[in-house]
Amino acid sequence: GMAAARGKTGRVAAEGLIGMACSEDGKQAALVEVNCETDFASRNEKFQNVVMQAARTALVSKATSTDSLQSAPAEGTTEPLQDVLAALVGVLGENLVIRRCSVSSSSTVVGSYIHSAVAPNLGKMGATVALESDGAVSDPESLKLLANKLAMHVAALNPFYLSPDDVPAEVVEKEKLVILENLDVSKFKKQEQADAAVKGKLQKFFSDVTFVGQLYLFSDTGKSAKKVEDVIATASKEQGSTIRITSFARLKCGEASS
Repeated sequence: GMAAARGKTGRVAAEGLIGMACSEDGKQAALVEVNCETDFASRNEKFQNVVMQAARTALVSKATSTDSLQSAPAEGTTEPLQDVLAALVGVLGENLVIRRCSVSSSSTVVGSYIHSAVAPNLGKMGATVALESDGAVSDPESLKLLANKLAMHVAALNPFYLSPDDVPAEVVEKEKLVILENLDVSKFKKQEQADAAVKGKLQKFFSDVTFVGQLYLFSDTGKSAKKVEDVIATASKEQGSTIRITSFARLKCGEASS
């Protein structure tokens, strides 16, 4: 298995699946992307089982990187996950790569979603959203439902950052330059008006790239449209406790790394 695995490592593995594993208490979720070379292999039951095993291993070991995940004992065995994978390379005759992993946890709830599922917790894209409350919540079940819907939002709308505070200063500066380059300054009588126009366009940029600033996927359109931050504020009122989004993750199979 190992020799076969070494011989195949140079080949590009861009097909594959995202596996997801969630803790029973709903406070932890892991996503793992395992790539193979062909769609044919991704439909193989043995491959699918290993992807699920990798996700459960990530959850149990709280893996922080693909390296720590590969050296962790594969769930249900004592051997490292990379050895389980290498044995499968020998069986399938394809290069297999654990490309990315993400483990989210919260003391309140983690929502999760798999898109284009080929089996439970197995598909081409996965997303998780961690919510924290600063006290007891009145309806944990509805909060879990909201967390899952927010994970669907992340899968569909692919936010880059959680909030405007998380957007790096150099990214904001670059965006300002782009705005200024495309702004017809001559149509403004005063500098304040030009500044206001830049500020407005910057707000629009933030609402495009930040999770809390985006229009909520399940919101009405038009005047009653709500942003994700509005939905969180409403949930806080309903739950009688301040709710915050603390983290989110989205893995889409085969996408270029940012």
